[in-house]
Amino acid sequence: MLPSSAGVLDPKTVVGAATGAQTLAMKSLGTNISILHGELIGLILALVLSRDMGSADRSEHLLLTNHLNTVQLVEDAQSGIDQTMRLWFMNGRSYYRWLLALTKHPDSLKRIEYTQGHSNEDTVEAKLNDEADFYASSSQKFLKELQQAPIPTFYMNDFTFYSKSNGWIEQHVVIIC
Repeated sequence: MLPSSAGVLDPKTVVGAATGAQTLAMKSLGTNISILHGELIGLILALVLSRDMGSADRSEHLLLTNHLNTVQLVEDAQSGIDQTMRLWFMNGRSYYRWLLALTKHPDSLKRIEYTQGHSNEDTVEAKLNDEADFYASSSQKFLKELQQAPIPTFYMNDFTFYSKSNGWIEQHVVIIC
């Protein structure tokens, strides 16, 4: 996230990246974003890129992430437990809804597994996690050239606040009269 010291109402840029057979990084802009959005954008990018694997058997492939909460959410959703109420008040809920929709798509990867991030392990999983972090961080040097990640308005609550200065506001909004 840039600037890393940004406050709640400051404009920010967050970069999400996915790597593997293909690599892609995209940015998200706004005052109502956080590092969480970068993690979710990276996962969404990975699921979309996985569709381009040709006719390879996707059941043999998996998506690794160091975002444990997302892994648990996907596992709960795949077990048949309805996640509607859980998502209703979560920050980044439209991105989570998009991610869950992608995991249900027949051409998406079905296995999403947790891997510890920022470790010194000499494993393929740790190296891939470091590589994704590298692309997200190094892409910050080229923010003007990076494409903006789509805003999943199609997965927002039916009534979502918007302001010209803040963009879409998915956090809790308290109106004081």
